[in-house]
Amino acid sequence: MNSVFVIAFYSLATVLSLQIVSFSKKRLYKFNNSISDQPQNGSVKLSVIGLLAVDFLFVACNFISTRFKPVFTGDRRIYELDFNGIRISPSIGLDAIIRFIKIFTDNSEHLFYVSTFIVLLISIIAFNLSNDSSTLSYLFLFASQYVFNAFTVLKQSYTNAFAALCIICFLEATHNKKYYIIGIASIFLGTLFHPTSYFLIPLCLVLFFRKTKKSIFLYSFIITVAFFFLDDISLYIARVISPVLPIVSTKIYQYLGETSIELSTERFTFVKGFPYYVITVLGFIYRPRLKDKINNYDNYLLLSVLLSFCYITTVYNGWLYRFSYFFYLPVGIFFSLLLKNVKNRNNRIIIGAVVIGSMLVLTFRFVVLMFVNYGGF
Repeated sequence: MNSVFVIAFYSLATVLSLQIVSFSKKRLYKFNNSISDQPQNGSVKLSVIGLLAVDFLFVACNFISTRFKPVFTGDRRIYELDFNGIRISPSIGLDAIIRFIKIFTDNSEHLFYVSTFIVLLISIIAFNLSNDSSTLSYLFLFASQYVFNAFTVLKQSYTNAFAALCIICFLEATHNKKYYIIGIASIFLGTLFHPTSYFLIPLCLVLFFRKTKKSIFLYSFIITVAFFFLDDISLYIARVISPVLPIVSTKIYQYLGETSIELSTERFTFVKGFPYYVITVLGFIYRPRLKDKINNYDNYLLLSVLLSFCYITTVYNGWLYRFSYFFYLPVGIFFSLLLKNVKNRNNRIIIGAVVIGSMLVLTFRFVVLMFVNYGGF
């Protein structure tokens, strides 16, 4: 019953947030039309008040969820120990956040609320920087487990937010070269929280270069090959970078190879990637018609391919699933662009219902299992 209440409150927060986003889009549309002779759709740009309102709605959801399980276990218990000084957090960024919060309170619960606030703040700023964001792309993000991830996996969630900001900046840098600076800064800030941020460096180099039909298939082929030889490739990279990036090297050895730890994951996690497989397939189908109509089409398509492979690789390693959170925001934007260009209204409704509906089912199932298996978050 507790899980049902959390799901209901989260659904309410989502609906109210989408109303705020929709209202912001209407205001922007009217403003654009008032200064231009040609109607402009524009993207969603939340005002400071709107941004804070959306942010606090989901912080409130975190607060409600915590009421059902005031005694922390799992990851939250570890962060509680960090907060109380029983152990020192290996994350420089999280340690700085903890030190800041302790200026005002000794209650460890506030670490989770502040973290949710900051993670969503960064994520919504990324949306604001995108020229392609829409109400549907917001719904896509809220339908995923992105927000709930920020309730518990703090170090990774900060890095996820900086990754989203970084990727959006590199996509939008074609309009404003200054975004490259923000993107590079986001990579650095992400590394302060979790070493997975280093993987943004090769990703952003790929995003930087112009794509062609041959290159997009080449990248997809390379990803496919990497899937089959992931352990060998990763362990080789770990050996090479060990003198320069020992933290990243250690993490690779920790999760891959003969001495790797067992990561608790469901046997059929790859099935959860179904909505992202649909988007990737649609991306390839519509590419001939939309690649010149949608800016950064091939980059968006590549990110969708990467998100799909984050789920496919779980057939033998559950750790790589964590990278999926890097891509939810840009792939959500890509999905909204694709759906906008589906001419048949009935097809738009069906595709939207299949993708968003399956995501919501999986997210709500996740919440229920968290209460059934662990008593809550």
